[in-house]
Amino acid sequence: MPTPIVAADCPTCLDPPGEAEVLARLPGPAKSPVLNVKVERKGVSIVVEKISQQVDATKVFPLAGPCQLVHCHYKATVTFDEVSSADRPIPFHHTRHRVEVVFLNKDHLRRAGGPAPAAKGAGDEIGRKIEVRECKLLREYSNILRRKRRSLQESVDVLNSEMGRLNRQLDELNRELEPLEDAIEPEAVPKTSGVDSSRYFPFAIGAFW
Repeated sequence: MPTPIVAADCPTCLDPPGEAEVLARLPGPAKSPVLNVKVERKGVSIVVEKISQQVDATKVFPLAGPCQLVHCHYKATVTFDEVSSADRPIPFHHTRHRVEVVFLNKDHLRRAGGPAPAAKGAGDEIGRKIEVRECKLLREYSNILRRKRRSLQESVDVLNSEMGRLNRQLDELNRELEPLEDAIEPEAVPKTSGVDSSRYFPFAIGAFW
């Protein structure tokens, strides 16, 4: 099993989650089907701490070579004031202090190779620069994958929001249509009368008489 070689400026866990990533994981406010409530977060404070990390065995990854997959686990504590307000049909304003805990997992690849020699020379310096460059490329590749995943998640959120808006419009149209349907009187159905036999068989009636 080759011994991992980590560049001096390539830490085990590359970067902790940012504020946008943590806020995106927070559960959304509950929505009322009746009241038009506006919910805002004010005074947001985020504390991120690494709780654990795990390094998988060395594997050969396409376009990357022999690397180790590093799993970093973070805990984010978010403190904020949730302000709820509405103008109609019942105006109100309410502030509630909240504390939320979010757990995030971030993975990245770490370059692995043979054991580093004890003596350092010109070749060793070139090798170290190559390792640093490879580490930066792996970091950029990991960031590209994370951006793609974030973009897909944003697209899904937009579609869900649009679907909710269309459902609300459909509910409003149904509510406006119900009183109109009740006000419309049903069309009068013509009553069927019995068949007048004398109209169709006059000769038969005269024959009997």
